[in-house]
Amino acid sequence: MAELERILITNRGECARRIVDAVRELGKTPIVVYTEDDKDNLHVKEAGGEAHKIPIYTDIGSIIKIAQTSEADAIHPGWGFVSENPRFPKACEKVGVIFIGPSEDSMRKAGNKESAKRAAKKLGVPVIDSSSRVKKSNIVEWATKHGLTDEEDSVPVILKAAKSGGGSGNRVVLHLKDMEREASQLAKSSQSRWGRSRIFAERLVRNARHVEVQLLGDQHGNLIHLGTRDCTVQYDNQKVIEEAPAPFLALDEEKLLYEYALAIGKAIEYSSAGTAEFLISSNEGILFMEFNPRLQVEHGVTEMITNLDLVKMQILIAEGKQVPPQKKIKFSGIAIEARVNAQTIYDAHPERLIPTGGVIEKIVFPEGKDIIRVEHALYKDYVINTNYNTTQAKVIAWSPSRDDGIDELRSALEDFRIEGVETNIPLLISALSHPTFVKGEHTTTFFTEMLKESAGRRREDKEKAAAVGVVVALALQGSEEVGVPVEIFSPWKYSGRLQQMRRWNRK
Repeated sequence: MAELERILITNRGECARRIVDAVRELGKTPIVVYTEDDKDNLHVKEAGGEAHKIPIYTDIGSIIKIAQTSEADAIHPGWGFVSENPRFPKACEKVGVIFIGPSEDSMRKAGNKESAKRAAKKLGVPVIDSSSRVKKSNIVEWATKHGLTDEEDSVPVILKAAKSGGGSGNRVVLHLKDMEREASQLAKSSQSRWGRSRIFAERLVRNARHVEVQLLGDQHGNLIHLGTRDCTVQYDNQKVIEEAPAPFLALDEEKLLYEYALAIGKAIEYSSAGTAEFLISSNEGILFMEFNPRLQVEHGVTEMITNLDLVKMQILIAEGKQVPPQKKIKFSGIAIEARVNAQTIYDAHPERLIPTGGVIEKIVFPEGKDIIRVEHALYKDYVINTNYNTTQAKVIAWSPSRDDGIDELRSALEDFRIEGVETNIPLLISALSHPTFVKGEHTTTFFTEMLKESAGRRREDKEKAAAVGVVVALALQGSEEVGVPVEIFSPWKYSGRLQQMRRWNRK
């Protein structure tokens, strides 16, 4: 197969910038697309004039037309948008443009959560129990059999869109009375976002770690793994902190993860970069969850421990090159990443986060650290568009040891400042400093639990401050009236006032 020369990138922001860099470093020409809202985005400015306007990033017809008029040899979809739509590689093939990713058949098998689990089950890979039927009545029946009730001891289930990505098609249902409503809403959302209303129910696995295996396959049948990643720190099913390799894995767990991931990848004849995702439960062990047939947002941590550029590898694979043999893959140190989002704590419910918007006034990047990597789509006067995913930057640190890596990332986040827009940087620093995370005892509920703990402390601090203020005011009033000194900070008065305020708050 001939070498590719002109590569169309059908994505935006940080993702597009990342691919543009790899394309240029390979000596090829990047071509980008943009919507009206993104016409001043950095990925457009850096494309050197090779930029084409598009109605939306999921418009396959418009993308194909641009590929033809711009004389692109290939298309790289990045992540999100059309990257997991099997109609896209098929459309590329029809007009003779190379799709940089898996084949249409592999994408169909891997990208559909239900079919991927069926393939895994046939191979003897443990999977999470889920409903096999998609009608609402069947889902309700399945959930009832698995313990979902309206009682306090109800066993929660999670509803998932069969075609979705990044956890955005998931809804946890705690009680049976909410099931039909949540199922209807998710089906409508799935139809709107991914063109399919098909949903299913899955048993919610609690107190688990989320670990994934990065795979790389070529068109000659070779398939290798590039180690593990831990993506356990999440909020609203969205990954917040990732690290590679996954820490605190037993050797037998690691071996099984590689065995399972490679078996699934080979069964679907997978080529390009793809990821097998698992939950590891203290009670149930390793459970296969899904397969992502695309480049992952968090691919950077894998690149830093393997010294491989995954985007370049995808392009070379699309040109017909072979992946290196497994024995040639060497791992060095650890890499840990934090996703900096435009988010802030919701005052009405301080255990929740809400998106923020505004104009960036100043950005200060970490300097003088060759072990720090920052991927972003930020610049002065850029208004954060909250219609898209709120992720605006990724900060990654490499170190020989996990403890040092955590320290390096925390230090980098302290140096990385975005002024004018509130971000989640203070929360990321808190998470990296939390003893549960440092010890590796965290599960997928860790970040939410940390927010609840923080909210509880803030409420208590406010109560104490208010109670002290009341005691001081009363003491000063008493001293003025009787003309004698009063013990302002009486512990008995303080305790009484605090209890009184708590009773008032409960009302």
